[in-house]
Amino acid sequence: MIQPGLSPAAAVLLESAATLLLMIVILGSAVGRRATPQTAPILIGFTITAMILALGPLTGAAMNPARHLGPAIVSGSLDGWWIYWLGPAAGATAGTMLWRFVLEPPSTEDS
Repeated sequence: MIQPGLSPAAAVLLESAATLLLMIVILGSAVGRRATPQTAPILIGFTITAMILALGPLTGAAMNPARHLGPAIVSGSLDGWWIYWLGPAAGATAGTMLWRFVLEPPSTEDS
């Protein structure tokens, strides 16, 4: 549920930003060249917790279409469903592209 007074565009932007940050943490801690898989679960968990605390009151902090869809179906409120599909899709795509081409581009040794 979106906080009253928050525009749909702002909600999409917030969901996108949260998902982008989550993707960067997942890629950096789990699969990056300098990743430490032992710490990945705690880093990902802390990131999700921080996003829920920060965005929960505003958008519900879904960061995943399925995370919104289940509760929306149970509550019978599918209003604004597209926000929770567009925002995370855009954020995950942007986060992956940012990771791949800027933060950890392929080295010449990888080719």
